[in-house]
Amino acid sequence: VQDVIQEMTVPTWFGSVPNNFGSAAAGTIKADEWRSLITVYIPIALISLWGAGTSHPSDEVGTLLRTVLDHTMELVCAVYLVCARTATADRAHAYRSHIASYV
Repeated sequence: VQDVIQEMTVPTWFGSVPNNFGSAAAGTIKADEWRSLITVYIPIALISLWGAGTSHPSDEVGTLLRTVLDHTMELVCAVYLVCARTATADRAHAYRSHIASYV
């Protein structure tokens, strides 16, 4: 995740996160930083590690990691929807579907 944070270029209006995320020196992560991490940085990091086209010690390990990735993406989608600036019935339905799949 730290590599993704350091290497990624984001718009100036996008909230920054500590480059040393995950270490004690990063301090306490604020709510907006958590949102940025779960909606942008963590998905990119996990997809690059566990997504289609990545290599793993065995097919079994690859399948397990892909399952964890898919499960995590359900949470990412739910967080994205709940953080949207507007609420609609369709978004509420999609949120319930993603969070139910995650739980």
